Amino acid sequence: KGLADIARRDDVRKRSAQLWEALGEPGLVLLGVDRLDYTKGILHRLRAYGELVAAGRLGPRPVLIQVASPSRERVEAYQTLRDEVEVMVGRINGEHGEVGYSPVHYLHQSYPREEMAALYLAAEVMLVTPLRDGMNLVAKEFVAARDDEQGVLILSQFTGAARELSESLIVNPYDIEQSAAAMHLALTMSPEEQRARMRSMRTLVQEFNVFRWAGRMLLDAARMRHRRRVQSRARAARRRAGTG
Repeated sequence: KGLADIARRDDVRKRSAQLWEALGEPGLVLLGVDRLDYTKGILHRLRAYGELVAAGRLGPRPVLIQVASPSRERVEAYQTLRDEVEVMVGRINGEHGEVGYSPVHYLHQSYPREEMAALYLAAEVMLVTPLRDGMNLVAKEFVAARDDEQGVLILSQFTGAARELSESLIVNPYDIEQSAAAMHLALTMSPEEQRARMRSMRTLVQEFNVFRWAGRMLLDAARMRHRRRVQSRARAARRRAGTG
């Protein structure tokens, strides 16, 4: 089944409510879901979030849930990244946490689709801020799951999805201040504006599904091959004209 169907199940909605309660009924829930990879911008995201928490700009008791699926665990560079992420998470929690409350919940593991759907429903802000990426289906999964038409998507300009999901808050993830400003804007966005933006994105996701996306990629590839053939023939014709 698709993510939208899973998210509508009663057991998944119940699990979402349980997650929210387990977080201590936080003031704001932000969610990041990535492979543990340098391209995903996790360190940049944590830095922006940490600055907002330190300045109190996300209100009382915000929580960032960062799911980082294991990736290339035996490669030294990725072990180093894991250490850097854990150190930053520890610093934010150490400086701003208290008994019964942690600003960051770091989950270094993969989860089944039902748990992911529950997380999407529990989140009020979805952070998809890689430094470079392809289409990024996580952004579309979040939108597909939110049939309540609530929630804010913050999306890196370097994802393919940014061209389609223009009602998200689009940021340059290298710009820490811009990312922080987008998180603060998400906090203050009215339910009416959230609904209008999410409704528009959900319509696009429903109409432009993975099959249409794949079809467009194949069509673009065919056009590119045709363009190259035309250019090759033109160059050959110029060479013949020059020697004739």
